[in-house]
Amino acid sequence: MGKRWLFFGLLLSLGLGGWWFSQRGVKESPKTEISQPEPEPVAVQSPRVAVPPAPEAATTPLQTEDIPGIEEVSLADPATYLPIPGSRYRCFRTYPDGDKGVVEKIVARVEDGGIVAISFAESSFFPEDPPTVSVARFQLRQDGVYQTYDGQSVELFLPSDLRQGKKWQTRASSFEVLQYDSTIAVEGQTFQGALAIQVKNNAVGSEETFWLAPGHGEVMRRYGQTGEVSSKLLSAESVDADEMEKLVSKYAGK
Repeated sequence: MGKRWLFFGLLLSLGLGGWWFSQRGVKESPKTEISQPEPEPVAVQSPRVAVPPAPEAATTPLQTEDIPGIEEVSLADPATYLPIPGSRYRCFRTYPDGDKGVVEKIVARVEDGGIVAISFAESSFFPEDPPTVSVARFQLRQDGVYQTYDGQSVELFLPSDLRQGKKWQTRASSFEVLQYDSTIAVEGQTFQGALAIQVKNNAVGSEETFWLAPGHGEVMRRYGQTGEVSSKLLSAESVDADEMEKLVSKYAGK
């Protein structure tokens, strides 16, 4: 299924909707001796879209200029699965050594047109230490989305023409799309139009499956050997522009 509707309904209902109703006001009807019956309420049917908005418990409206509340997106396009610039994502992460903690990720668009994600990872082993900072850069090219992680070499993150069974390889890992246009529940919330991707690192013998949701990026990850959840999305919100600019300048340059 090549096209899906991505519905950020919370953006319209919580953001623009509240402002619109507050500005309309209510005109007073002229006083008359004969009271007029109130008109019957008219039901308004919401538009049906293929890709629903983000779950209420998982996200709040994200203010963007490029993505309106309803947008036609292609599930075969790798850019569909990148997180939204100008947003802050929080997820809970566990690690093979038993360490765990909340990871906060700030996503911004940089001057070269790419997207940068700055992550701050807490540690249950070292709770007094400051969060570990890592930086991932995403760049859209003709054959897919490429990623540079902490200044290392550029590798293919998602190829173009995504579909079930699609495979690709990086220096250390092999990838395969196990499910295309799938549905994934995270903490009782549902994301549709998602990709389920299996990744195998042959060097260390590890295997994981992760899910990417349109407009959010990764929402869940499981260890392949046990099926245990290793990462799950907790929340998302818009970021103050000044705060985002300072973080990008400090950790990711311009």
